[in-house]
Amino acid sequence: MSPLHALNDTHRLTQLARAGHAARGVVYALIGVLAFKLAIGDGGEAAGPGEALKHLADEPFGAIALWVIAVGLAAFAVWRFIDGAGDKEGKGSEGKGLVVRAGFIGSGAVHAAMALTAAGIAMGSSSGGGGDSSAQGWSADLLAQPFGRWLLGAIALGFIAHAGAQVRKAWKGSFLKHVATDRLEPGTVRAVRMVGGAGIAARGLAWALIGGFLIVAAVTYDASRAQGLGGALGELMDKPFGPWLLGIMAAGLVAFGIYNLVLGRYFVIRRG
Repeated sequence: MSPLHALNDTHRLTQLARAGHAARGVVYALIGVLAFKLAIGDGGEAAGPGEALKHLADEPFGAIALWVIAVGLAAFAVWRFIDGAGDKEGKGSEGKGLVVRAGFIGSGAVHAAMALTAAGIAMGSSSGGGGDSSAQGWSADLLAQPFGRWLLGAIALGFIAHAGAQVRKAWKGSFLKHVATDRLEPGTVRAVRMVGGAGIAARGLAWALIGGFLIVAAVTYDASRAQGLGGALGELMDKPFGPWLLGIMAAGLVAFGIYNLVLGRYFVIRRG
């Protein structure tokens, strides 16, 4: 591959990733806003991506917004598939590198499903739900298989391990390597560090909650105990100091959305 071709290839992939991050930012910001409104008693909903997207359908130009988000999420999925399969970030082909790349491909599958959900809602053929019911559905399918309880437990531990990695990334600030900080003022970089760290940590904690519910489902052999993001947020509301806990988590998810919107403009591909 010539240097010019490689440069053009990187540019195209960067544009895919930026479009995807922008769309993902809107989705998570909406999830956070809905959760915050629930926490303060102003309506709202403990929603996963599908439920959150459904709220756009009834807004002016909602269908158009949903189609734009669907295209963006599809772009993110394509970027993740290419990144994982082609190792565009240089994670390597051994051990941890393969695990990380497999995670990229899994992320691509998740965002492809989100894109289909957004498109389905835009066409009026999807209820936009499926977050918690989907988690309970595939958990039930796993529990029905030989060694299904152990498989579900392993997946739960994977969620929790990923959550830990996200919190560690937030603490270290290593996520800034994907931000074109050379194009930003120092004060703006510090703001991105603060907002991005809070957002990534909040999303990591959300993954940990989901993993915890999956462990409960595996131990109790009860798929109805599994929860997606919306269910996990709803469970927070029922705990002591629930509105405060949910409000803090909601603010973190909004921060994650804002960080992704920043990536929609300043994302860069860096190896290693």
